[in-house]
Amino acid sequence: LKALLERRGQIVHIQWPEHVSRAPGRLRTALKNVRALAIISIVVAMNHQIVLTAHNRAPHGNSNRIDAIFRQFVQHRASAVMLLASGHEALLRDDRAIGPKAKVVQAPHPISGNPQPRLSATQDAPLVVLGLIHEYHLIEPFVLALRDSESNRPVHIVGRVGSIDLHQRLVQLAEEFSWLHVDGFVDDDALEQLAESAAAFVSLQRDPFSSGAPLFALGRGIPVILSDGAQASELSDACGSEWVLALTTDNDAVNGVKEIEQWLTRARTIPLLEQLSFGNSANVHVELYESLRG
Repeated sequence: LKALLERRGQIVHIQWPEHVSRAPGRLRTALKNVRALAIISIVVAMNHQIVLTAHNRAPHGNSNRIDAIFRQFVQHRASAVMLLASGHEALLRDDRAIGPKAKVVQAPHPISGNPQPRLSATQDAPLVVLGLIHEYHLIEPFVLALRDSESNRPVHIVGRVGSIDLHQRLVQLAEEFSWLHVDGFVDDDALEQLAESAAAFVSLQRDPFSSGAPLFALGRGIPVILSDGAQASELSDACGSEWVLALTTDNDAVNGVKEIEQWLTRARTIPLLEQLSFGNSANVHVELYESLRG
């Protein structure tokens, strides 16, 4: 708050507005609500400009009324909205998450790493699902499609499953099929070891605004399997089509298991990460800030 009071007309870049006004427990939530109110008051009084990075369409976690009011304030007062993929602008405008006067720019999420050339995946190289898993990530239909195709390639689900019911269904499938593993959280060393042996990382949410798994994988020279959409197209154009397989999904299953196996046998050198460097992302941010100051 001290920094916001130092001088008028600053640029305030907010990444996750819902986390400014939300906390676990009633007391901590109340304290955060007070802080959010203070931030709103200072931003308005000091004539600051807001830049909002549009990571996702809906807030992470369970929303509440104060959280929603604060998020809508940020969205509609923002001078600029930064997108991670070009196809997201229409979706956000449909959701009224971008104000009518906001400047919209695109800054693809940067990827860091030193990828090495990889050999074609062996039959026992696993597919890895990494992150917080929700129903809309379509992992259960993907697993069922693998089951129906009688695929025996190992699949590791690493991270937390967002609902008890979905977790129980996945665990039940893992008990039925030896190739499926619901690992939960693993430490960094275990994750790196699993990544070294992975055939590909799988991330199938329809609007992957913020999934870090594909970026984690590509930075290590691991191909990724995504749902067909803006992020898949842009990552494929940037890194090379042999590194990104875009699947067409529906409400029941994921098609193209044979396509996956054929794609995994493709020869690969290393993904091209120049367009997704931190330097390029930094330049987009600097240009935006300078234009707002002007």
